[in-house]
Amino acid sequence: MPGTTSLLGCAFAVADLLFEIDAQHRVRLALGAAQRLTGRGPAEVSGADWRDWIHPDDRTDAEALVRGIVPGERRGPVAVRLALQGDGGVRTASLAAFLVPELAPNVSCALTLGAPVRSDVALGVRALGLHDRESFLAHARALNEAASRDGLELDVALIDIGLIAPDLPRARRDGEVATTLKAESYGGISAGDFDHGRYAVLRRAGEPDGVVARLADAARRPEGAVAQAFAAIRLDPKLAPSVNMRALRMVLEQFESQGLAGGANALIETFVRQASETNAQAQAFSRMIYNRDFRLHFQPIVSLRTGEVHHYEALARFTGAESPFEMIKMAEELDIIERFDLATAQAAMTELARQPQVTIAVNVSGRSLMRRAFVERLLETASKHPAGARLSVEITESAALGDLDLANAHVQALRKAGIKVALDDFGAGAASFAYLRALTIDSVKIDGQYVRELSDGARDATLIRHLVQLCRELNVQTVAEMVETREVAEQLKALGVDYGQGWLYGRPSLAAAPQAPPPRPGCAPDARARSRAGAEPQSAVTSASRSGRTRSSGGSAGVPRWMKPATCSPSCSPSSGRASGA
Repeated sequence: MPGTTSLLGCAFAVADLLFEIDAQHRVRLALGAAQRLTGRGPAEVSGADWRDWIHPDDRTDAEALVRGIVPGERRGPVAVRLALQGDGGVRTASLAAFLVPELAPNVSCALTLGAPVRSDVALGVRALGLHDRESFLAHARALNEAASRDGLELDVALIDIGLIAPDLPRARRDGEVATTLKAESYGGISAGDFDHGRYAVLRRAGEPDGVVARLADAARRPEGAVAQAFAAIRLDPKLAPSVNMRALRMVLEQFESQGLAGGANALIETFVRQASETNAQAQAFSRMIYNRDFRLHFQPIVSLRTGEVHHYEALARFTGAESPFEMIKMAEELDIIERFDLATAQAAMTELARQPQVTIAVNVSGRSLMRRAFVERLLETASKHPAGARLSVEITESAALGDLDLANAHVQALRKAGIKVALDDFGAGAASFAYLRALTIDSVKIDGQYVRELSDGARDATLIRHLVQLCRELNVQTVAEMVETREVAEQLKALGVDYGQGWLYGRPSLAAAPQAPPPRPGCAPDARARSRAGAEPQSAVTSASRSGRTRSSGGSAGVPRWMKPATCSPSCSPSSGRASGA
């Protein structure tokens, strides 16, 4: 019969298998499902090396969990793969450890079968199981949201090994240091590698902080030196997780480029300031939506075959803001874009009521489309409005469409109600064809980067021709963005594109109503003339998509319509050859 203290130590980490190990990694006590997890009975595991139960690729991480543990300290759980495979292949478990002071140096451990499969080969997760910056932020956001619901507080430790030991061999840094950081992280899978010896660790806040000592041991450096290259940022439990994550993004960008050269306090101050500013901006954006403190401009989309306006696209403009890009990016990051998307749809329907002969398309973020509540609200709003049948939507920021089956179900709900659906900026991302395959839609908008360079060579023309052919076979119409000249318009028409949108056909205006016809051939100034005249050509505008990706290669390719400059198709001045539009 094991002693009471041993039972208390094992009970601290209740799991499928409870075991106690000595300093030589030998099992001194085992209780629970030993046969199921190790392939051996309780009597057989006594005296065995517990590391043999762990998959060879994960043994280093498992050892790091118990290495250097001090009396009263609890570590883990961390995700590990088991050496004993099940019917479905490699099995995973979570491993936790606790050192009862009276049992030292023996360590009480627990294995729980069925931990989530570790995704070392997932996008953004590197060979050693460490996240890159974007993967770390996504992982941190998910954990922060779960922690907020459970009342758990987290912090992010930033470590700049380059300041501690610039001559530390990469093999040791990638081995001992990375393993130490993973063991310290939440679940053993919450550490990030930002290159140049810079790491981030998401962990429970308020626990005994032994990471400096363990890092000093791994790096073979004094604790004092390590402490100078260490900063801990507490995620504010009073703020929304999305606010914490936006502030953390700013900090990690600074940390990735500069490390801790400016001192730990500088990054901590950056986080506090950014969190406060972001929270204020989120409240201001919410008030803007509530007060409807924005305007819609409408840009025509024209049939290339007939030259007639087919419908208009609604482009949002904010009072007192030159470009809404940062506000929209913030709204998406803070998960308040749904309310704005719904507000723009309601404003568009108000314009539809004034213009009974037109159809208007509004932008809907992929984030909004993924939310059932948003789709239901949009359908309800359209059904109650007399002009709702003339509303259509364009899906922007399609990278947010994580579950394509769910996204398609929501798209079909809209189409069933008579709301046509377009996929925006087609070709801007690698997954465009995956979206076209998974989503049954009415039209695609060809990204402007292909249209802009159409006259420079046959490559883009070939791509557009094949895309048009594919879309026709799928019964999907095509719209070309950034049509600036009649030459390009004629090329697009010859390639079979159905509709065109761009400066050639008109500037966004406050009313969805016909404008003056475009200038006759030979009269429209080319891009260089417009630039010299002070009206920047559409193709020269540095662009950024709604998801925050920037492309400085030119054009408004990937730019949401509400982000494109209000200065659109300039009027033609035959006498001066200059653009009179500003």
